[in-house]
Amino acid sequence: MSMHAIEDMAQGAVEVLDRHFPADDQRVRDWIVALSAFQDGYVDPPWLYCEAGSALWRRMAGPYAVPPRAARLLDVVVAVAGAAERDGDVELIALRWALGHQALVGGCPLSAEELAATPGVQELRATVRRTSAHQAKLWHDRRPGDDALDEMDDGLSTW
Repeated sequence: MSMHAIEDMAQGAVEVLDRHFPADDQRVRDWIVALSAFQDGYVDPPWLYCEAGSALWRRMAGPYAVPPRAARLLDVVVAVAGAAERDGDVELIALRWALGHQALVGGCPLSAEELAATPGVQELRATVRRTSAHQAKLWHDRRPGDDALDEMDDGLSTW
């Protein structure tokens, strides 16, 4: 996935979260920082840019400029997918799903059962299925096709 695709995906995620969660929901601020960390490859991002004085800037700075709390990327992706579903943005859901389980859960679970038991995974998978995001055409799609899935012999890869 190109850096521009990741940037576009992060921008779409920020915009959909901002539209669908109340202005006083402090989780959104934490989620945006987690998205920035993922986009930039930082564990602890030093900077997050937005236009000074904008509604997003006011939301991020907050009345007391409290540092953001750590947020699991999977929790952010579940929130983004739910908001994107309400917007009808299947492509954004598909882009997040296409990252694969390693990116979403921060490593590689040992089995499909362990992946399924990870909090948030079932909810995200249900959203993907409800919206058919797993079938959405993506311009940079690296997901395996049906033939490749049939040839895989590992439940984790095909989950």
